Amino acid sequence: MKAKLTKLLNLTTSTFDGEALNAIRAANSMLDKNGTTWEEVMKGGDTWTLEFEINCLKAEIKRLKNVPAKCDVTVKVKLDMCLRYNPQNTFLNSLSRGYKKYGSLTPKQMTVLNKIYYDLCSTQEENI
Repeated sequence: MKAKLTKLLNLTTSTFDGEALNAIRAANSMLDKNGTTWEEVMKGGDTWTLEFEINCLKAEIKRLKNVPAKCDVTVKVKLDMCLRYNPQNTFLNSLSRGYKKYGSLTPKQMTVLNKIYYDLCSTQEENI
């Protein structure tokens, strides 16, 4: 999420005023949604980064609870989040390639993905 915030801030240098203003508003919204302030961002450090990532994960979990279970977006989001925290996991990378190629996962693959995803969520909540 820090990368996304950096990307938004880079967009504020746009020569198009509307684009720059939207980037500022999106960055402010992102901070607000994740329960942090610009003061905390400016202090920086590893603690802020970890807390920010955890808050982003919590916000994503909250958002996902409102998405129907069979929605393809949920599969993509789960894959992306699992890969963000386990980028070298060959099984997750294989699932991601298969999902991109076929547009869906088998029921068995979904069961395993859900287990990995909920284990990740539980681990992140315990670290708070």
